[in-house]
Amino acid sequence: AIDKAKSLNLKVGLALNPETKLYDAAKFLDKVDLMHLMGVHPGAQGRLFLPETLSRIKELRKLLKTGIIEVDGGVNDKTAGPIKKAGADILVSASYIFKSKIPKSAYEKLKNDWTFAR
Repeated sequence: AIDKAKSLNLKVGLALNPETKLYDAAKFLDKVDLMHLMGVHPGAQGRLFLPETLSRIKELRKLLKTGIIEVDGGVNDKTAGPIKKAGADILVSASYIFKSKIPKSAYEKLKNDWTFAR
């Protein structure tokens, strides 16, 4: 599937659940453009970010020199900065924004936390 997508000039990503060992995905690292790490076990929205995701991001960043790392699940104003510091390029946040009383303010807070994280 990856080769077919690439032959069509498409970008390819691979999503990894928290229990998926990075070692198991290593054989795909040079073939994909994006690695999508789940920061929660998929299911209901609003689950808490799994702290071990930060070490997974750091480890993946060492392995994936040029690809994009995207993190999804449990992303909020407390986790955005550490996610960026760990080496992620993109974050995905839904519940934090859409379940807040003022979604625009939640979005701006998240954007600022991401932008100014070092």
